[in-house]
Amino acid sequence: MLSFHSASTRMVNSKRAITECMEAAFGEGHATDCDLLVIYASMGHNFQHLYASTLTRESGLPLW
Repeated sequence: MLSFHSASTRMVNSKRAITECMEAAFGEGHATDCDLLVIYASMGHNFQHLYASTLTRESGLPLW
């Protein structure tokens, strides 16, 4: 079954921004249980921090 979750934020801090978006999209404290996560971010964000923060939420996403 295909399901879609979406969220956005105006947060400047990359780590806090991705955390806020994932909590808004999936609910606070819930595992994401997804196979694909697309991050669309403006220039200036630290993409290493964005990616690392998704892994710390026990998302089940593969580390490539």
